[in-house]
Amino acid sequence: GAPITWDNNTRMSAVHYAAQAALPASDDADVLFVVLSSGVSGAVLTRGDVFRGAGAAGELGHVCVQLGGAHCSCGLQGCLEAYVGIDAVLKNGRTRGLPLSQVEDLENQGDEFAQEVGTYLGAGLSSAAMMLDPDRIVLSGPLLAMGTPLVSAAYAELSARRSAVNLSVPNVEVAAAPVYRSSRGAALRVLQIWGTSFLLQRVYTAGP
Repeated sequence: GAPITWDNNTRMSAVHYAAQAALPASDDADVLFVVLSSGVSGAVLTRGDVFRGAGAAGELGHVCVQLGGAHCSCGLQGCLEAYVGIDAVLKNGRTRGLPLSQVEDLENQGDEFAQEVGTYLGAGLSSAAMMLDPDRIVLSGPLLAMGTPLVSAAYAELSARRSAVNLSVPNVEVAAAPVYRSSRGAALRVLQIWGTSFLLQRVYTAGP
């Protein structure tokens, strides 16, 4: 008899982030939450709530950043994921002779490589920001092992594109990824929708 809802892990991670950051449920709480992993997934929080569009809002990894560019796992070319997805980054690094076999190897591989990946990320974030105009962009996920050069290059590209059309630049921050973040976000989401009224009440008696 309990109600049911469903959603994806990135959106639920964003709900958890919003709760931890104590974001106000108001216009200035508009957030683009991006997880940089094998794919590049996004979640949009507007006025403290999750925006879904027709159901798939936030598929940032398949925004095109270069026509006729690198092949993506989806079968198309030039997707953001083909440049900043973990698998693509590791593969591209190996073709340059970098000793990359796992995510942990991304740390300290040189600023130039990290900056190139970050520039593509910034282009993708700019496309999303032009449509959504968020106050804040939050980055999370294992790709952030590339460190400050990645984030700085992404911010520089985002800033250049926003400034070119006289738009303010969203704040960009990095968020840690605690264990079970999406599960906790899902639990919070259920409580936000229904409170505790749906919980089954049981009476237990002491055994002999």
